[in-house]
Amino acid sequence: MQGIVDATGISRIDETGDPLLRRLVVRGLARPDGFGLGLAASDDDRLSAGQPDRLWTLGPLLRGTLWECVAVPDIRSQAAEVAALVAAEVECLPVPRRRAESA
Repeated sequence: MQGIVDATGISRIDETGDPLLRRLVVRGLARPDGFGLGLAASDDDRLSAGQPDRLWTLGPLLRGTLWECVAVPDIRSQAAEVAALVAAEVECLPVPRRRAESA
């Protein structure tokens, strides 16, 4: 048996069958980029729609913005940048107080 597997990802966001991507768009937490090839994102890779703004993306979902973002070294760099942004944001959050333990 012979066949071809298309492993390049989705063709267009509005045609995706991926339930997570569809829900993010329907709920207003994400929106397609200007070309419909991926998700719209800010310069720091946050999704450019809705609140909360604590959703980031990287890799092929940024191809409408970055065009070339499928190579492992590129994705690794993006992941490191997003991880640093998330870590910086988490450090700024107040630490939840623990409830006093009952004696």
